[in-house]
Amino acid sequence: MSAHLSRRAVTGLMAATLASGAYLSQAAPKASAAVNSTSFTFTDSAGTSSSARFYPAGSVRTGLVVYLDDNDHPLHDQDHDGNNPNLPGGLAGPGSIVEAATARGLDVVSVHVPDGADTWLTPLPPTLVSYFTELFSHVQSAYGANPAVLWLVGYAGGADFITKELFPRYVNNMPDGGFLALGGGDAPPIPGWGGEPSQHAKSTLSLNFVTGEKDETAYSNAINNAKMGVGYYEARGYEHVWSEWPAGHDHDSIVPEFGAYLGKVLDAHKG
Repeated sequence: MSAHLSRRAVTGLMAATLASGAYLSQAAPKASAAVNSTSFTFTDSAGTSSSARFYPAGSVRTGLVVYLDDNDHPLHDQDHDGNNPNLPGGLAGPGSIVEAATARGLDVVSVHVPDGADTWLTPLPPTLVSYFTELFSHVQSAYGANPAVLWLVGYAGGADFITKELFPRYVNNMPDGGFLALGGGDAPPIPGWGGEPSQHAKSTLSLNFVTGEKDETAYSNAINNAKMGVGYYEARGYEHVWSEWPAGHDHDSIVPEFGAYLGKVLDAHKG
């Protein structure tokens, strides 16, 4: 996924496009007040360490959204406080993941790839799965989050890590929730990767894929990979697999839609 333009490179282009009304007829966004968040560093028992940002939902807190950014972390690094008017709909601005989640009572934790790793798929994924297991316990004890209702939301490299490694290995520890893979979401390397999911997981959890129909380059084919992810999970017997391939959108232009899609997924699951 790293072959795509980074969020840094497209910021100016997005601002110009938004001004012309290309994104679902949205008006050019206005800067919003800084969102409430806490930055922290967490180190697990094996010494794996990473920085993160925690966004509390408020008085009514019903679950936890874990956000994993693209490999170069453009949203985690630049869109974390909601103050950049040229970055709508991503992590924390207007129409964002944080806005959609916290409005529905879910806390959000955005996690940077651990120290010493280049991408979400290195070092070896089992190390990162162990890291996240301990991280979920940490945000529960330190911030009052509820990981029993857990939503894994990832963009590009973060989406691939969720669908290929984290979810298959952690699924039987998830009483409720699911995942939303944005701009990616490849199939695991072999059938049955990570073990056999429980019948509860297959009948309860919500698995969602959203990738723009034009999200492909000479170096990466996210739309094709995401469709393979859909096929894999359907074949594994999951009963709630949903996908959408927005027409006209590529890897970067889908970002302003993140909050809208997360809200749609959360509302559908609750209903």
